Amino acid sequence: MRCLDAQTALETYVDGELDPERARNLKAHLAGCAECRAELAYLQVAEEAIETWPLLAEPADLTARVMAQVKPRLEKPRFRLRWSDVAVSLVGAGIAAITLPLWQVLTSTDSWAQTLLQTQDALRLHLLPLEMLQLDITLKLQPLIKSGALMWLPILAGLIFVLAVLPMVWFRSPRRQRSLA
Repeated sequence: MRCLDAQTALETYVDGELDPERARNLKAHLAGCAECRAELAYLQVAEEAIETWPLLAEPADLTARVMAQVKPRLEKPRFRLRWSDVAVSLVGAGIAAITLPLWQVLTSTDSWAQTLLQTQDALRLHLLPLEMLQLDITLKLQPLIKSGALMWLPILAGLIFVLAVLPMVWFRSPRRQRSLA
C-alpha cells in the first residue's frame, strides 16, 4: 500500500469503519512507515479530544432570536390569468386585425358582391399567418400552461396583435384615385 492510499484510509480506520482486508493492508503499511504512524497518532488524539468535548445545549429562545432578525418577506400577490381574459384579448386582437382590411376593401370598391369576395379573399390571406401563429404559440405555451407560468400571456396577446396589425398598416395597397365628376 502507498502512503497516499494509507492516508486516505486513516480516518475510516480511526472511526472503525474500514473493511478487514484494507485494515490488514493498512496495519502492514503502518509497521514500516513512520510518517503514516505519526498521522495515525495525530488523528487518534484529535478523535479523543472531540469525544471529550462537552455538548452545549442550545438556548431556549434561539429560534425566536433568529426569526426576529430575519426580515419578513412580503408575499407578492399571485398572478392569475383567467381563460375568459385570454379569450377577450384574442377576440379583440382578431377584430382589430379584421377591421382594417375590411374597411379598406369596403371603401375602395363599388359593388357589394365584389366587395364581399375581395373581403373573403383578403381575410383568408390575412388570417392564414395568424392561424399558423396561433397554432405555433399554442404548442409553445403547453409547457407554460402545465408549469403555471402564464403571466406572460397578455404580453404575447399584445405581440400577436402588433404582429397582425403592423403588416397591414405598413404594406397597404395603393388607393385608387377618385374623380370629382
